[in-house]
Amino acid sequence: SFGRGVYVSPDFRYGRELFGYGATAAFMCLALPGRQHFGKPPSGGLHCESEAGFDSVVGREGQRGVDEWVFTRQGQLLPCFLVDKLGLITAKEAVHAAMKALHRPWPELEAIENQTPVLALEHQALCCEP
Repeated sequence: SFGRGVYVSPDFRYGRELFGYGATAAFMCLALPGRQHFGKPPSGGLHCESEAGFDSVVGREGQRGVDEWVFTRQGQLLPCFLVDKLGLITAKEAVHAAMKALHRPWPELEAIENQTPVLALEHQALCCEP
């Protein structure tokens, strides 16, 4: 075991075959892994004194044969879809599209960044007039 945390996997079989207890669907989530530790965590845990601290662990445990990701905080995961095997591909495509959209510059932020110098100059001009 990798210790305390929220255990997930990028492999759909992980939950269904190993921990699903008969469930035919699983949550597909977006994740913020932060600083990752690969393999077994240090003996002192993820936040031990000798390490700068990790936000998640990536590794394989025992005979399971699938990657396991362990997140230290549940807030690092955002459930997006409840999917079964038939909806898996469509849900993955939707999540990948959302990830691409999140990586694009936000129009509102670009507009604010582009207007800030102009607004400052306008404000300065208004303040300086007699």
